[in-house]
Amino acid sequence: MKRITFFAILLHYSILLIGQSSVVSTSEQIIIDGKLEEQLWLHQKGDGQFSQYFPSDTTLAGQQSEVYYGTDGKNLFVAIKCYSVGNDYITNSLQRDFSARGSDNFTIVIDPYNEKTNAFVFGINPFGVRREAIISNGGQNPRTDWDVSWDNKWFGEAAIYDGYWTAEFQIPLRILRFRENNTIWRFNAYRFDTQNNEMSTLVHIPRNNTIIDLGFSKELIWDTAPTNSGANISLIPYISAGRYQDFESEPTLNDADFSIGGDVKMAISSSLNLDATINPDFSQVEVDEQVTNLQRFEVFFPERRQFFIENANLFNRFGFSRTNPFFSRRIGIAKDTASNSLPVNILAGAKISGKISKNTQIGILSVQTRADETEFIPSTNYSMLALQQTIKNRNNVSLFMVNKQLDKAITENENQLNTYNRVLGIESNFGSNDNKFTGKVYYHYSISEDRENSNAFSQGARINYVNSRWRLRLTQELVGNNYDAEVGFIPRTGYFRIDPTVEWISNKNKIFNQIRIGFDPSVRWLNEIENKVSDHNYELRVNASANNNSNFRLGISHRYVYLTGGFDPTGTSSLELDADTDYRMVYTTLSYQSDRRKSIFFSANSYIGEYFNGKRFQLRKTIGFRIQPKFVYSLRVEYNHTNLPAPYATASLWLVSNRIEVTFNKKLFWSTFIQYNQQEDNINFNSRVQWRFAPVSDFFIVYSDNYIPNRLQKRNRSIILKATYWLNL
Repeated sequence: MKRITFFAILLHYSILLIGQSSVVSTSEQIIIDGKLEEQLWLHQKGDGQFSQYFPSDTTLAGQQSEVYYGTDGKNLFVAIKCYSVGNDYITNSLQRDFSARGSDNFTIVIDPYNEKTNAFVFGINPFGVRREAIISNGGQNPRTDWDVSWDNKWFGEAAIYDGYWTAEFQIPLRILRFRENNTIWRFNAYRFDTQNNEMSTLVHIPRNNTIIDLGFSKELIWDTAPTNSGANISLIPYISAGRYQDFESEPTLNDADFSIGGDVKMAISSSLNLDATINPDFSQVEVDEQVTNLQRFEVFFPERRQFFIENANLFNRFGFSRTNPFFSRRIGIAKDTASNSLPVNILAGAKISGKISKNTQIGILSVQTRADETEFIPSTNYSMLALQQTIKNRNNVSLFMVNKQLDKAITENENQLNTYNRVLGIESNFGSNDNKFTGKVYYHYSISEDRENSNAFSQGARINYVNSRWRLRLTQELVGNNYDAEVGFIPRTGYFRIDPTVEWISNKNKIFNQIRIGFDPSVRWLNEIENKVSDHNYELRVNASANNNSNFRLGISHRYVYLTGGFDPTGTSSLELDADTDYRMVYTTLSYQSDRRKSIFFSANSYIGEYFNGKRFQLRKTIGFRIQPKFVYSLRVEYNHTNLPAPYATASLWLVSNRIEVTFNKKLFWSTFIQYNQQEDNINFNSRVQWRFAPVSDFFIVYSDNYIPNRLQKRNRSIILKATYWLNL
């Protein structure tokens, strides 16, 4: 017996040494109250030895954390214990899906497929506020690989004690995608500790990699293989009523609206899900943050509608940020006979997403919009099929097809539009085992009714290299003149681009926590004119981060632009610069971000220097004020002054945004957004009350006003009441 006990202990510590953790089965009832009082937790040795990620990545965390694991066959339970130097914890609000930056929180990352590519994220703070997200593409780029829009029913609570805080997670297995009878998952966790000014991770992650990089994780071993716990069907019906007034029409339009619809979520298997929507209503979606557009091309606004953002990583990950063949905000917008963009209602939509085998992932989407016969806008179907085959670890190959199909009857009789537009593509993503090399290559081809098939392609490649001292990247794009992705975000076509980046990194400086010096030369050539450069931008930049989380950036740029068409640099519909003219500009950009842990925080950005054939000065300031944990106010003011020689215009444009957020408790929230955009000659007022009366079930009141700034003349007004309820069957 002594020998058996000795070898059991030896095996236990051997597992810990080789980077594994164990999920312990239990029949005990676990009460999710944040207090680690159950025998499941008391009889475990916490999984610990957290490594510091910030301010250094070469030492253990100053304030350690412990993680515990358990299962009852239907749920994965995780408990944590976080030691602290005091109890002065910071949170931006009590609303779900909070931002981790500048606040205390603990986050767990679960990779059920053990593939280091996709993962589920669950987080909690000392006040018991929860958040969830999905990581895709290995988590190497937080801006594109992190999706906080994913929502589901899980449970968590926290408790604060003297010198530490604890929390419990209850994650139903039915909301996760996993292979049945697979006992090896991957796991990591990270913590933000504001009092010790520290970020730490369970598995050590080098500072030059993102804190959500899935290449750094450990094995999570189940003592009993997890299985599908039965049907997982959720119904989310809604009811909405509202009134809309348009004061600019003659006579004034006064319209009432009542709608009913909903969503269905169903697990086809433990690794494959179906999402469907009928007559969806997006009235509760927050308005976009407005911008002053001085660009020659379309400005990108992120998707905010829940049906499209959930599991969006399967559909919107193709191409690069400005060669994306599928941009869901195109769905629900149509062109009338005068080529004006008008909103149209969505009849229904469905998505199937997940794994169909160990190494094969699938995504199928289809959405049907309603016809508007008064504007001769046809009913349109938007569909996409995506397949991804994992070759080895983080190396995979993907195929996709995007299809836009218009109702032929209306298009032929009244509206001369393409009856179809299709894009097909193949992509390959790769990454080395040590996470130093990553990259992708792709080729896309479009087929349209009114375009030639020659030069109707988009092709690109990118390779990244990172180590403790250097970050290198090389990007190449080639977009044909006839490439036409109507459902994509493709601001421009007909060019070849080379964009290398070289960055030197110092993590050990007496004054700054980190200094990064980079050189970013980017060059575009026109396809139709041999050896003709259309744009180049050479930027030398310095980024410096302080130990108090503030950071500073200085950039010096030389830019060249050849105009292929007329362009008004002031953005005020003034006299345009002529086509076939070119301009060289030298300018400086400066930015500063203060410590967001403080109750008052701010940032400032500026542009100073040449601008086409004149000068430009831009200053953008944001100041925030927090009364923890109930109230946050932020004010953003942007001023753009462009000074061009006669006969061209000189313009001064203001943009002012006010945001007020009040969280009365963890169920009742109020937010108000007031924006003045001089370029658009508009004042927008949007106020929203949200009452979460049951888990993931809400009641909304949304009031919106738009005014012409001159004497506050009314443009339009709306008030909407909406209720949704999440019902598990």
